[in-house]
Formats: sequence, structure tokens, C-alpha cells
Amino acid sequence: WDGRLAIDAMRGVPPGRKWIHRFKHGIRFRLAETATLPSVTIVLGPFGDLVAYGDGLYYLSWYPACMTAHSDALVPPAWSAQPDESCRARIVTESFAALEAIVPQLQSVRPHDITVRGGVIVAWGSTDIDDRASELHRRHDIGVHSYGSYHSIDTGKLTMAPHFAEVCADRIALKSIA
Repeated sequence: WDGRLAIDAMRGVPPGRKWIHRFKHGIRFRLAETATLPSVTIVLGPFGDLVAYGDGLYYLSWYPACMTAHSDALVPPAWSAQPDESCRARIVTESFAALEAIVPQLQSVRPHDITVRGGVIVAWGSTDIDDRASELHRRHDIGVHSYGSYHSIDTGKLTMAPHFAEVCADRIALKSIA
């Protein structure tokens, strides 16, 4: 989804509404002991999640600490996926502290092999999630948009990508048959 708006614009399809590129980090870690943690998603107030992948591997994110930049430029800055050490330390410290208050089991574990990596999130809207009226809260106007033989996929949420890829492939296959 990163870069789609610029590619669309090069094809003569301007965005038509306001958007925001947000740069958010995620934390992966392993547990030093045999403890297990639950998978949890917090959606009321600040957003956060803890995901248990199995075999002691976890993902943790706390939006207020992990979202480090935003831009409304058609092409956002070339943000680095790897934060510098002071940013990394702040992200880890603030994220663990916030989620420890919600998931008490986090207080007694000793994570190791901690990695922090970021990526771009693109969505319609001009204000962040703390604005209740933000268009970021309305991700229903998404899907495959076709302009002749050009197709642009607005996933809305990355989890929708497989579905919309199939929709796009079906459209291409139908046009090649016709």
C-alpha cells in the first residue's frame, strides 16, 4: 500500500481526498523463560497489541510510542525501518510500560532478542486516531478501483490484501476473456 497513491497519480488517477502516511514500529521478542503470554488487542483509547506467534516468539506494539512520524505528502519521506538507538530504547520502554499496565503477565517476563522495525501505514484522512472524527476510523470505502486496464487496490487494512488481490485477478481474467 506504500507508494500506491504516487503510482496512481502517475497514471492520471489523483487521490481525490485527503490521506495520511503514518510510520509505525513493531517490536518482536522472545521470552527468556518458559512463560507464555496471551494474545491481546486493545482498541478502546490508545491502540496496542500483543501477539503470541508460538515457540516463544512475540510481537508487541503500543500506538502512542510506536507511531513515530506522519506525512500528508504524496510521496512521504524515506523513513528508516530501523530506528536509531535512542528512538529504539524509547519505543521499547514506553510500549512495554503501557502494556504491562494492561497485561500484568508482561511484568514478570524477561524478553530477549528484541528487534524494532517500522513500516508505513496509509489511510484516508487528515488527522490521527486520537481525533474521534478522523476518517481513519472509517475504513469501509476500500477495494479495487479500475480505470480501463489499470487497477489500483486500496486495502484499507493490510489483512484485506489477499481478498482484493483475488478480486483484481478476477477482473483482469474476465477482461482477457471478453
